[in-house]
Amino acid sequence: MYRIPIKTQEQRAVSPGEGISVRECETGASREAEWKDRALRLQAEMDNYRKRQQRSAQDEVRKAQDHLLLEVLSIADNLDRSLAVTGEQPPSPAALLEGIEITRDALLQLLRGYGVERISAARQPFDPRWHEAVDVVSAESLGVEPGFVAEVSQPGYSRAGRLLRPARVVVAQ
Repeated sequence: MYRIPIKTQEQRAVSPGEGISVRECETGASREAEWKDRALRLQAEMDNYRKRQQRSAQDEVRKAQDHLLLEVLSIADNLDRSLAVTGEQPPSPAALLEGIEITRDALLQLLRGYGVERISAARQPFDPRWHEAVDVVSAESLGVEPGFVAEVSQPGYSRAGRLLRPARVVVAQ
């Protein structure tokens, strides 16, 4: 007598022609769930890392701002001292001028400490990358060559070769 082998449920194909057993299908489903879980955890870790980095960057910016503000406050204190001296007696113009100069020098020193430099403009060729023309005058009347800066209305500043504020100038024509 001929016997037909009977397949157990584990050995039967899930669908005809695929040849995947139920056990293999269940194992694949658990692996898929495991990978999905790993992906979700990694995504959460990346989100947390990004948030930590943003907080850290904000803290660094805040510390730098606090440091700068403390230095500016010392300049404000110098101005207060200058004003206090003028309130005690009739202010001497020389003393007042000296107080203003000391305060200006402190401010310029602070700016230099942060790499800020004044743009040289007077009697220089006009350069639209660094200068902003506010007026044009006759070159002959001022004894300046045409296309050169005749007067600086407001100084410009740069930091590390990058323009912070253009010099506002009067150009000879």
